[in-house]
Amino acid sequence: MSRTLASLKSPTAQLLSAIGGCVGGAALIGWWMVGIVLMLGSVAWGADAWFRDDGRRAPVDHSHADVIERYRRAA
Repeated sequence: MSRTLASLKSPTAQLLSAIGGCVGGAALIGWWMVGIVLMLGSVAWGADAWFRDDGRRAPVDHSHADVIERYRRAA
């Protein structure tokens, strides 16, 4: 699979294409529906960003001995 097609599998690309499809379908119904779909799409995009895991771990408190031992191993 090419790199271009692989990038289309990202959640952002999928969300944008879904919103685009919804807006296109809403345009067939009426322009007032486009506004509603854009508002709902913005909420979906915000929820996607809010609930996405950034992969960072929570900070862990280390004891003084743990820090010294880690420094000793690195040296």
